Amino acid sequence: MELLVAIAITGMISGVLGSAVFQFSQVTQRGQGSFEAIHDAQLVGYWVTLDGRSAQTTNLVDGAPEVQTMTLTWVDTGQTHTVTYSLSGTELERNHNGTVKTVGRNVTSVGFARIGDVVTTNLDYSSGGRWPVSKESTYKICLRPTG
Repeated sequence: MELLVAIAITGMISGVLGSAVFQFSQVTQRGQGSFEAIHDAQLVGYWVTLDGRSAQTTNLVDGAPEVQTMTLTWVDTGQTHTVTYSLSGTELERNHNGTVKTVGRNVTSVGFARIGDVVTTNLDYSSGGRWPVSKESTYKICLRPTG
């Protein structure tokens, strides 16, 4: 009889510990997806605002609808810089004078627009996995005055 009681208590303790470990792993996986989406949003924001604050001109037409590709240009210490942002699959790529770098992953849509000297970047992210996470980001930057 004592052996049956010991087995029952051991089974209950094992069940509680197993459940706790399972719950911990689920929370970790959900947090990882959210972290990835936030990290991608911050990385894109860094590059777009860095280039946008330097830019003097853009290919965006003032007041036109959003487009999926944006080119920024500026001259710094006699050197002309050209940066193009475009979506390739689910990766947002930054091409700076021929050097291509992925600045955002899991991007489902991108839109660039301009009103006056203000450039707006709208992005949607979606990380896959067991618990998908979606995030939207908007960045507004002012072009550097020319002259």
